[in-house]
Amino acid sequence: MSCFRFANKILLNYNNKIGQTKIFRGGEASEQNFRKHCKDYDILHLAMHAYINDSLPAFSRLAFAPQSEENTLSSDGWLNTPDIYNLE
Repeated sequence: MSCFRFANKILLNYNNKIGQTKIFRGGEASEQNFRKHCKDYDILHLAMHAYINDSLPAFSRLAFAPQSEENTLSSDGWLNTPDIYNLE
């Protein structure tokens, strides 16, 4: 079973049990979309790549789809540990 088919199966299962869910794939899986929509949900399941810094955990980060049109710290595709704590 491909990863996407498996993710869709999980999504359908959650939809049946807890209500409305949303999946972001490819270019939709951007840091900007995460920042915009994360406050709309009580449960977030992130299946993605990450960079883990064992010696300095505050420098660990989640890897989102890159956005070529804008390259600011809030949309560079990397969500750092301090960014997560400061999400609104």
